[in-house]
Amino acid sequence: MYTTAFGLNPDTIYCASDSGCGHCRKPGIDYSASERNGTSGVKVGAEIIVPDGRMLEMLTTGRDMEARRYWRSRQAEGFASADMDGKEAWGHVLFDVSEGTVDPYYFERTFGSAALLARSLQRETH
Repeated sequence: MYTTAFGLNPDTIYCASDSGCGHCRKPGIDYSASERNGTSGVKVGAEIIVPDGRMLEMLTTGRDMEARRYWRSRQAEGFASADMDGKEAWGHVLFDVSEGTVDPYYFERTFGSAALLARSLQRETH
C-alpha cells in the first residue's frame, strides 16, 4: 500500500515487532495491553500552512473550501519528499514513515487507514 499508493520505498520503512521495540520501550511503563509500542523520541506531526496573497484573499472573503483546494493543489512533490507545501498533517508524517522514523502501524493508529487516505487522494485528482 505505501509503495503503490504513496510512492514510498519499502526498504526505508521500519516497523516494530508485534511485541514492540525493546530498544524504544521506556522502563516503568506497562505495555502488556498493547502491541507495537515503544517510543525513542517525540515528533510533532502537524500541517503548517504559509499562505500567499491568493490564499489570504480567499480566506478573508469566506472562501475556505476554495482556499483548502488551492492549498492542496500546491503539492508538487511526492510523500517521500521533504517539501511539505500542499500536504496535510498526515502527509507530513507519511514523509517520516518514508524516512523510517515513524512506524506505519503508529501512522495508521493516529491518522486512520492508509488505504482510505489513498482513496481520498484519488477522489481529489478526479
